[in-house]
Amino acid sequence: MRTPTAFEHVAADRDIAPGPYPAQGFMAVWDAALGNGDYFGCYWPLGREQAEPIVCEMYHDEGTLQPSYSSTARFVEWLALNNGERGDHEVEDPGFGPHCYARARVAMAAGRVDAAILELEAACASVPDVSVYWFALAGQRRRLGLTDAAVEAALNAVLANWSFGRVADGALRMLQTLGAASALRDDPLVRASAELALAFGGSKHNPDYAVLRACIDAYFERGQALHALRLSHNYAYAMHAETTAFQERHAFSPTQWRADYARLCLQHLGDARTGLD
Repeated sequence: MRTPTAFEHVAADRDIAPGPYPAQGFMAVWDAALGNGDYFGCYWPLGREQAEPIVCEMYHDEGTLQPSYSSTARFVEWLALNNGERGDHEVEDPGFGPHCYARARVAMAAGRVDAAILELEAACASVPDVSVYWFALAGQRRRLGLTDAAVEAALNAVLANWSFGRVADGALRMLQTLGAASALRDDPLVRASAELALAFGGSKHNPDYAVLRACIDAYFERGQALHALRLSHNYAYAMHAETTAFQERHAFSPTQWRADYARLCLQHLGDARTGLD
């Protein structure tokens, strides 16, 4: 994984989180940390190991990441403006996902669908891990009658990294209602969507896990390794929150998953995602 620009100006461990929590590909940065488990970190989205990482904030109580800055350089600029502390001064970062999404919401409220789609596509390109970006894009594409494109975005909303928030409400339902009539009808997750609830925790048995494992295997068999790796991380993220007894019933070992995941990333992405170049 590429060492970030301006990396020498931040206090970081250089240890990449093995996942699933903190999210695989996340590296803690201690500047401006609150000291209660909430802190910043660099994050490399899957498939972008040689690109500049984005900077996210880890919210410990929720177990989630929030995109904060488009690069380490932007984060360092923000630190300098605020004397190394959390402050009220912000930096310009207009092309970054959260800002694109905010502009898209304004456009959606005004009924400017084309403008909203452009902003949402930019948001998804900037931070492909956020489900709500993808589902908002799916909804706007559906408004224009672009069924195939809407289903594609809804699929990405389900595949998006669950560390960045749960799957957007309605994304699974769109796969269930529109998927069979779309060009993605044979996609493993689209085909299996009717069997899924994506509701985890609080039960002794959950058939979703077996369905997700089958989809992961199918994606690998079809040569769609990035889809498979994204879904595998989400599977492990959900399983991580289950009890040890539940994990054992489903033959899930966090240690084994981490080793297998690093091997698969090296095999399919050319990078084990375990350390910096």
